[in-house]
Amino acid sequence: MYGSVPSETTPLVDEGAQERKPRSLLARATMSAAAVSAVLLVGAGVAGGVSGARNAAQGTAFTETASSHAAASPLSWFSGFKSNAYSTENDASEPAGTEDDVVGAYVHPSATTEAEAPRPFGIFPAKPQLELRSLGDFQEVAEYKLVITQVRGNIDDECNVNTPNCLLSMNEMKFYTAAGEVAAGDVDVTIAAGAESNTRPRETAANLFDGESGTKFLDLGFNDNHETTLSITFPNPIALTGFDYMTSKYAMRDPVTWEFMAVSEADDEVVLTTNEAEIGMQRFAWAGPFMFPIPPSPPPEDEPVEVVRQGDISTDYPEAQLLSSGWTKVLDVPYSHGSVSADIAQCAGYDFIAIGCKSSPNNPMLSVVAMEEYDFIASVPRSTNTAYKNPSSPSGAYWTVYPGKSIGFAPNELVQLSSADVASRSDPMRLSWHYDNGGHGGWRCGATTSLNSNTQWHKLVYCANSAVMPPAPPSPAEPPTPELAVSSGIELDYPEFEMAGWTKVLDVPYSHASVSADVNLCSGYDYIAVGCKSSPQASVISLIAMEEYSFVSSGVPLSTNTAYKNPNSPNGAYWTVYSGKSIGFAPNSAVSLHSADTTDRADPERLSWHYDNSGAGGWRCGATTSLNSNTQWHKLIYCASGNQVPVPPPVVAPSALHTNYAESNFASWTKVLDVPYSHASVSADVSQCAGYTNIAVGCKPVGSTSLSVVAIDTYAWITSVPLSTNTAYKNPANANGAYWTVYPSKSIGFAPNSAVSLHSADTTDRADPERLSWHYDNSGAGGWRCGATTSLNSNTQWHKLIYCASGNQVPVPPPVVAPSALHTNYAESNFASWTKVLDVPYSHASVSADVSQCAGYTNIAVGCKPVGSTSLSVVAIDTYAWITSVPLSTNTAYKNPANANGAYWTVYPSKSIGFAPNSAVSLHSADTTDRADPNRLSWHYDNGGHGGWRCGATTNLNSNTQWHKIIYCS
Repeated sequence: MYGSVPSETTPLVDEGAQERKPRSLLARATMSAAAVSAVLLVGAGVAGGVSGARNAAQGTAFTETASSHAAASPLSWFSGFKSNAYSTENDASEPAGTEDDVVGAYVHPSATTEAEAPRPFGIFPAKPQLELRSLGDFQEVAEYKLVITQVRGNIDDECNVNTPNCLLSMNEMKFYTAAGEVAAGDVDVTIAAGAESNTRPRETAANLFDGESGTKFLDLGFNDNHETTLSITFPNPIALTGFDYMTSKYAMRDPVTWEFMAVSEADDEVVLTTNEAEIGMQRFAWAGPFMFPIPPSPPPEDEPVEVVRQGDISTDYPEAQLLSSGWTKVLDVPYSHGSVSADIAQCAGYDFIAIGCKSSPNNPMLSVVAMEEYDFIASVPRSTNTAYKNPSSPSGAYWTVYPGKSIGFAPNELVQLSSADVASRSDPMRLSWHYDNGGHGGWRCGATTSLNSNTQWHKLVYCANSAVMPPAPPSPAEPPTPELAVSSGIELDYPEFEMAGWTKVLDVPYSHASVSADVNLCSGYDYIAVGCKSSPQASVISLIAMEEYSFVSSGVPLSTNTAYKNPNSPNGAYWTVYSGKSIGFAPNSAVSLHSADTTDRADPERLSWHYDNSGAGGWRCGATTSLNSNTQWHKLIYCASGNQVPVPPPVVAPSALHTNYAESNFASWTKVLDVPYSHASVSADVSQCAGYTNIAVGCKPVGSTSLSVVAIDTYAWITSVPLSTNTAYKNPANANGAYWTVYPSKSIGFAPNSAVSLHSADTTDRADPERLSWHYDNSGAGGWRCGATTSLNSNTQWHKLIYCASGNQVPVPPPVVAPSALHTNYAESNFASWTKVLDVPYSHASVSADVSQCAGYTNIAVGCKPVGSTSLSVVAIDTYAWITSVPLSTNTAYKNPANANGAYWTVYPSKSIGFAPNSAVSLHSADTTDRADPNRLSWHYDNGGHGGWRCGATTNLNSNTQWHKIIYCS
């Protein structure tokens, strides 16, 4: 009767069972029929809706003569012992009585006296301990063997012709080396000689490595031979590190016990791994991978290995550094591998564990890795929104270990497990793998995400022992903080990097309404500096004055017509601080507050901002006025304590790429390029560093004092990088350097690893903050990416930067330029050691006082340039004594007799001042001779307020504000 339960005293005996000699590697168990309580876990689907689950739960034996009740046979189950009762409903291609038809319990006929209970499915018989060996001297071999000794259906079962559960079947195999997965087609898999007759022509062992998951290998003779030996032959010797197999349709045919061996040329067989673990029930799924636990060679007794242990998270970490410093690699699998507790438990018994990832199996650099005490990883509290740091590792990572969700780490405690950590997807210092989570793969390696099915990226686990945890290596030394420079007096065109020892507390547009709170930001400091510059990205402060904070905040008397100087600063500026009117400074005590200081609008040394004045903005920065609503010009306030001359930081040596790197670190380098991303980069941009040793390439948003990303290397390497559209190259002489792409007609840039894709800029991993790519000699196209910010080809708010440096010394300032002939297109940097006393628009009316600023100096230089240019369009240099004694003439210019190579000068108050390459001039009232001559300059001079007229061949500039007049003294 269907569903009847036989008495325990009525054993179900396989009458046709035959005694066989058990395998030597298996410890067979005997069972008493009286003690048998075989458990059958019936699956969810039962034809006819009848279930034996209740009987199974009660521990009773369950049997069924399925031939008469096929419609009620269970369709699926987890485990059970076998019966000799089979259904007539069979796969036409399979022998009658396959495993999905079998129900009931089976008792070995000899199990009648010894009272030993049967083991439930998945608990395997004891097996003699085998010594696992490394490959030794023949680490690479061409032949391997897989000897399968049990399938799921023959556990504790003497197989015979009536027990088709003992058939063996697999759909596909994979093999792994340290370099990754072996490509399909490179392996010859055959069944042992003499056993070929046990396979059908379309179900041979060759199907195991054909790259087709729909084909299978079926061994019909497994129930006769009790084992199957597969010979795996490679065309060339190879060092395998693991393998995997795909399950077939029937769970009872899955291999569950095996030995995997390497075979040397001398036929010496070395067992690399055995298996006695439970295999999952998923169909047409990879069962592993099963990696070989090759024991590491012990270190010499007299040379103990010191474990290198880095406390915090490391990016771009050389794997060789781990392996050479006491760590053992126990896991190296694709990201598609479903991480489980057993992966981590391989470090049980070790002191430390390291978890990391890399972009490909053959990449020598770990993209990100974190190291920690193993005991802590095994005890991390569970949380979906908080990561935890080991109290014993103050500089350590924050960890998440949540079985059923994920395992990983982050640089801070903020995580979001859904079920992997999806917080801050662009963060390069996060790692998250699904963990004991239904076979799902890893999800992220740094900023690269959605890797669940990826086979290129790899997961890695390392273990190490050490009696004492070595201290974490020191972080790279930060450049020394320059000590404070406090100027006495007003400074013009002051490089902002010279403020390296100060703290910038305000950098806002002139339209910002200044209030007392702005100044009070320096409360607690000794000094305050107030200045302005022409744009947020300008690297030079147009005008600045420094003073004791106590004087500016409370020591300046109120007056609308008098500015005051600090008695403690004999060379200081004269200050006005009048709440309700304005704040600022001047070179003397004369001011006129209406309500900002309107005195001498052409004076480049005056600054005045409306202050606590009904929302009004700033008004003047030097001779540039009416800036109340201007958003291009910027107000600046710095604070500092101390009073020492700064020591410039040394030249930054070539090193790895940096993100969010203070631009002040390049104070001793020469900036040769600072242009918008819309600028079309060309070879000439880079070749400006010819003659230097080092080059730095970086980028930043306008107004930032930090480079978003920058990489430093030797100029010689940048000019010799191999051409490739998919590979970036690292300088062999720069171990920590970036990977570079320099491809004229495509792009120039760098990356944290060798993987790039030039279309024609590098579009690889758009979320990666450590990549830079500019179109290069590429038909006028601009830059494309700065870190994770892309599509910047036409952008003017992001800037490209290039610096150059030689050696590791502070550059020596160029010598004073000796008086000589006039120059065109002359780098303004040549005047680095001169004092600039005038830099005003051509609309400025030149007067004798402009020139007399060089009184007391020996030499004077007079020149001009367009706004934004780093070169003077034309400039002439002579002695100040000569300029103040040139004869008056409207048609003749004169050369200094003591300056054989000098220019010819005209200095005529009420007409004009200027120079020419020869004596011919025509003052009406500026010099109008040969308007196409690029070697002439002429400004109206003490001439009723008229501006300048010509700069070389550019004329009619009287009212122009885009061209500037320049005077230097030396």
